[in-house]
Amino acid sequence: MTETPTNDDQVLAQSYSMYTKTLTYNVIIRYDPKLTGLLYETPLCQVFKYKEEAWEKTDYNGVLAVYSRDGSTDGYDHGVIILNRVTPENFSLGLLSKAKSASLGKREMVIEYQTDYIIIQDTEGNVWGYWIHEVNDRDEVYKVLKAVINGESLTPAA
Repeated sequence: MTETPTNDDQVLAQSYSMYTKTLTYNVIIRYDPKLTGLLYETPLCQVFKYKEEAWEKTDYNGVLAVYSRDGSTDGYDHGVIILNRVTPENFSLGLLSKAKSASLGKREMVIEYQTDYIIIQDTEGNVWGYWIHEVNDRDEVYKVLKAVINGESLTPAA
């Protein structure tokens, strides 16, 4: 017989989710004080870099968060950060919509979803691959990143 989750279980799960989001927010704001809200987070992401016709695994592995930020001084109104578990250095990437890239005279960012990887070409031409452990999270992160790059409005996660 399978137990049905009780109201207490649901409240506990919601409380835990809020707690982890608050912790993530408090850590990210130390690295990017322009943070205004979390859009999505997932506990396990590995970053790869495309270099000389091959994918290279980087030392960036950990919690991935997509967030909104105050871009009034540098133009980047969204970002991605990997809170690294491997080394003390985190991975971060500023995100620009296609329209904002054009208005700032920067290269347009490109996003693709290939098999198990989300691939982003940044404004400097670097190509990054993100492998996210949870398939559902991978799908959701792709949707959020694609919306940011296409300039669609998003609301921070509750």
